[in-house]
Amino acid sequence: HGRYIRQALDSVLAQQADFSWEICIGEDESSDGTREICREYAARHPERIRLFLRKRADVIQIGGRPTGRFNLLETLKSCRGRYIALLDGDDYWLSPLKLRRQVEYLEAHPKIAVCGHRVRCIDAAGNPRPELGLPPPGRSVSTTHDLLERNFIATCSVMYRAGLFGEFPPWFSRVHAGDWSMHLLNSLHGDIAYLDEELAAYRLHGGGVWLSANEAQRLRWAIDGLRIVSGALPHAYRRRIREVMHGRQAALADISGRPRSAATHRRLAADLAAGA
Repeated sequence: HGRYIRQALDSVLAQQADFSWEICIGEDESSDGTREICREYAARHPERIRLFLRKRADVIQIGGRPTGRFNLLETLKSCRGRYIALLDGDDYWLSPLKLRRQVEYLEAHPKIAVCGHRVRCIDAAGNPRPELGLPPPGRSVSTTHDLLERNFIATCSVMYRAGLFGEFPPWFSRVHAGDWSMHLLNSLHGDIAYLDEELAAYRLHGGGVWLSANEAQRLRWAIDGLRIVSGALPHAYRRRIREVMHGRQAALADISGRPRSAATHRRLAADLAAGA
């Protein structure tokens, strides 16, 4: 994120709010200059920034690939606010009122656990890209059932109430999509709100793990994630998880050019009928 981290940090430092807030940065020995830039910003803004320098030796691997999961978990443990907003180092916030708008909304709507908003999608050079992350059509409030279908909350848009659940469960470090998993955990304690305001920019580029994978690989990761959470979420969500998982499996079979057998169709129908 060395190319983008200054823009990300400047967009956070530009926030205008009538409440106290802090920036917690976790950095795990990047080799592209990110670590040095974070040190520079922390030295210039000691009253605002808390920098946590971590080691690559602690990196959690998922599916044989190194991830930022350990860095994320440890940084979140250090956050002290009532609300937490996330920002990856290659994204940035567009509006200096982003934090204020979401805090005001959450304060006024106590039954909302998670708040997201519309984002501007751009490529590595800042050029516009097709919009992603839209919630179910015509809905400003969604639920866990909607989130199981797909992740419509861009990480750079999310704000949630801190402390909705205890420690992160062990399975959290096995699911590829860490943001989706976190949103799921929070959504079990309230609804998900969507503000129709473009308050952040989400950068789509080949350096991202999810976007750099092909469609088949993303489907496999999604299926693995659904399989993992199916044994962890309350039983009331099992049928929905099965429905979505079967849809992903069908899409993967179509991409692979493998016809689904009659036995597969019977098994899927039996699972759905049983509400498994």
